[in-house]
Amino acid sequence: MSRLAALRDAAPNHAFTVYWKWWAVLAFSSFIVPELWALFTNWQNTLSANVWRMEDFLPGQPVWRWTAVHFLFIGMLLVLFMWLIGHFGWGIWR
Repeated sequence: MSRLAALRDAAPNHAFTVYWKWWAVLAFSSFIVPELWALFTNWQNTLSANVWRMEDFLPGQPVWRWTAVHFLFIGMLLVLFMWLIGHFGWGIWR
């Protein structure tokens, strides 16, 4: 067996398994707690409202009034979410 195949087939490191589990828990809770607080107290403090404010986005604004930042941001989110769905959901791209 080649060295590369041996590395590929090696058992996962327990420390990294624990790290990624705690990272996911902390990342989720550090988002969801302030987001729920903002939703129940003042929706202007939500992540969505802050992104829209950063983009100078107005509700009902026609698409031809969008800037390059709008399209770049949407494109980056689409690529990220498609990769996450394919990678985590179907186990491809690994």
